Amino acid sequence: MRQLTFVAALLLAGNAEAGGLQFQCGPSKGYAYYAEEGIAAQAPGWTEDSISKGESVIDFDLDNLTIDYRFKSASGVWKRPATDGGTTSITSLDDDMSFVFMAIYPPEAGLIEIVTVAEIDNEAYTATMLLTQVKNDSMLASAKILKSDCKVVGF
Repeated sequence: MRQLTFVAALLLAGNAEAGGLQFQCGPSKGYAYYAEEGIAAQAPGWTEDSISKGESVIDFDLDNLTIDYRFKSASGVWKRPATDGGTTSITSLDDDMSFVFMAIYPPEAGLIEIVTVAEIDNEAYTATMLLTQVKNDSMLASAKILKSDCKVVGF
């Protein structure tokens, strides 16, 4: 029932013709914690973090309730979980116009991302993306939470 309420709200919010919504998110800022392990030259502990030239695009297919997620890495390369052997699935749809999805990468990548899209404003066509990322490989063990502002368009 929650899913139907959420989708109905999105459709009634000026996107009635849209088969989906695209969230175009810009640079992100937040915090990261780096553990005292691995071979990366990163000081352990909490630090401010950002991806100043980062971009993320989330395509939310309202007909099939699926997500296509892609992002520009800090090195400027566009990436997609599915291309790297990962999966993306919606884990939560809420009545207050927010949703959460997970991107789980293969074990050798050592990466899990939880993305929350909230504060969806149907008049200003904006939203907020919160990226929670946990990484654990031979280079480093870290956790991050980054915030991005998004523009919302129908497709």
